[in-house]
Amino acid sequence: MPDPEISAISQALERYSGKYEQEAVEAAIAHREEITPYLIDSLEKVADNPPQFLEDLDYYLYIYALMLLGHFHETRAHQAIVRFFSLPSPILDELVGDIVTEHAPTILYNTSGGDFDLIKSLVLNRQADAYARGEAARALAYAVAAGQLPREEVLSFFSTLFSGEEAGPQSTFWDLIADCILDLQPGELLPIIREADERGLLDGDMVLTEGDFSRALDLSVDHCLERLRQEMAQRSMDDPHRQMLSWSCFRNREREPGLSLPDTNPKRDKKAKKSKKKMAKASKHKNRR
Repeated sequence: MPDPEISAISQALERYSGKYEQEAVEAAIAHREEITPYLIDSLEKVADNPPQFLEDLDYYLYIYALMLLGHFHETRAHQAIVRFFSLPSPILDELVGDIVTEHAPTILYNTSGGDFDLIKSLVLNRQADAYARGEAARALAYAVAAGQLPREEVLSFFSTLFSGEEAGPQSTFWDLIADCILDLQPGELLPIIREADERGLLDGDMVLTEGDFSRALDLSVDHCLERLRQEMAQRSMDDPHRQMLSWSCFRNREREPGLSLPDTNPKRDKKAKKSKKKMAKASKHKNRR
């Protein structure tokens, strides 16, 4: 039987009310140990029966759970989180929208506890959403920037992902992997990427140009890793209020400068999601120049 206070916190976070439930989030943080099993359970329930939660537009506990567990660096949640992000497209997109591209790398990295095998399995999972796979790859790039994985090991892993069998035709998967390689300084993998481009693999939602790679080649490895560390700091979940208060679904506070707006309530506005993802990636390339 759950503690009445924990039940009250869960109930406050369970339904979308149109405003950010800051007091309930603060209470959840104050009761981290007690609330964590309920947060993990919410992710597992959605992963067990996603159609049920696609129909329930106002069920929100799993969204708060993703953000809180990422903030907690909760390793006990890692398997459930990887399973959740392994849901196929378009189910995952309809459940969480731009949370995948905005926060999945940090959530996956924070909850890994330094063990990146499950993240690699998500990258390799052809049944999973292409964006989730790409953002799992970005979590590996974060591990390199943080000194937890050797750059050579991760680049070697990425180099095996261009056979043409890893995704369906014209998937954005390869573009996302190439983007991660670019952020690690493409150097030795440039011939592999060029060959993949010649075979038509880099035909997804992103547009990686020769100029993108030329500019990355002009940078040192240390410079590239420092830029990744700056990205990690920008996406940090140390202050979950800062991240969630910026979301367009929560209109009770002005957007903070420099923060993008995940398309959340993620289940409500499906039409613009792909174009928003393309724009976000294009903006990232522009900022690199």
